[in-house]
Amino acid sequence: MSGAERGDTEKARAALARKEIDAVFTIARLPVPAYTDMINKNALKLLPIEPDKIKALQKESPLYTEVDIRDFSPKYHASTKAVGLPGPLVTRDDMSDGVVYQMLKIVYSRMDELQKMNDGFKGDSAGTGLRGIAIPLHSGSEKFFKEHGIVK
Repeated sequence: MSGAERGDTEKARAALARKEIDAVFTIARLPVPAYTDMINKNALKLLPIEPDKIKALQKESPLYTEVDIRDFSPKYHASTKAVGLPGPLVTRDDMSDGVVYQMLKIVYSRMDELQKMNDGFKGDSAGTGLRGIAIPLHSGSEKFFKEHGIVK
């Protein structure tokens, strides 16, 4: 197949497995469940992003953070640098502190359920909730993370 196409991750994984396509550029929460089996069978090669390119992307946007695919897919045979974007919960600054606080409380109190639904939440907790933060915290958010000893 030549050229580029937009499609869903599962279709791309299946096409890779059938060798109908040669490569996929994926934007997804890590680990990407569609690729886990291929990674575990060592049937997928992940291409790293060079450090100077990562720095250039970070200069464009402070939201980009350097990640190692192996941290999310330990069975992958090599350290592979990529860029990631945090998936922040964003709200207006005039949103009620109580609403924001309660939303975070509900999400983090039910994290085990989210983790069962999607491997991408593996390792997430209130302690990791501010990774890669690049925007100011809402005051309701700040209250929640202070209570958990994350913010002083």
